[in-house]
Amino acid sequence: MKGRAAVFYGAGKPMVIKEYPLPDPEPGAILIKVSLANVCGSDLHIWRGEVPWRMLPTIFGHEMTGRVFRLGPGVKTDSNGQPLAEGDRVVYQYFFFCGHCYACLSGNRAACPNKYTDWMNHTCEEPPHFVGAYSEYYYLRPNHFVFKVPDELTDDMVAPLNCALSEVMYGLHQVGVSFGDTVAIQGAGGLGVYACAVAKDMGAGQVI
Repeated sequence: MKGRAAVFYGAGKPMVIKEYPLPDPEPGAILIKVSLANVCGSDLHIWRGEVPWRMLPTIFGHEMTGRVFRLGPGVKTDSNGQPLAEGDRVVYQYFFFCGHCYACLSGNRAACPNKYTDWMNHTCEEPPHFVGAYSEYYYLRPNHFVFKVPDELTDDMVAPLNCALSEVMYGLHQVGVSFGDTVAIQGAGGLGVYACAVAKDMGAGQVI
C-alpha cells in the first residue's frame, strides 16, 4: 500500500506529487492518516529560500491533525494515558525532543537543540518517508507526544495546536501573565490573534 505526498525539491520550485510505500510502525510508533494540514509562515519562508534547507527532497507541513491509521507494537494509550485505537482522532507534535541533552534533562525541552535533527538530517526518499504534513500520512516515531482529540473539537480548531497556539501559550506562561496584567502584542497575524485570546483567557486586564 502506498500514500501520496507533495515533495519539495528546492526554493521556488513546484512541489511534485509522489507516492511512497506505507511503513509498518516500529514498536512505540504510530502511522497517522492526515485529515487537515495548515500552511505555516515558516513553510513559506523555506519555499521562498529565505530559510535554507540542506536535505532535499523533503515534505513540508507541521500544523496538522489526523486519525490513527496503524499502531506500532506496544502502543495502547496516548500521552495522557487515554486508550488509543486505530481510527481515533489525534493531535501530535511534529518535532522530536531528544530526551538526553542538557535542555531536556533540565526540564526545558522547548530549548532542545536536537528537536529538528531527525527531520532536517534525512530526506523523504528514506524510510519512513512521511516526514511532513503535506502528505496523506505522517509517521510518529516512538516517544512522540500524541493526544486524543475530543469529539466536540473540529479539525479546523485542532490543526494549529502543535505550532501556533502552543507557541503562544508557552511564551505567555514563560513571562508569567497573571490576573489583571496589561499585555501588549506586537503584530496581528495568526500568532498575534492567538496571543490576544490566550492572554485574556489567562486573566489579563487589558490586551493592547
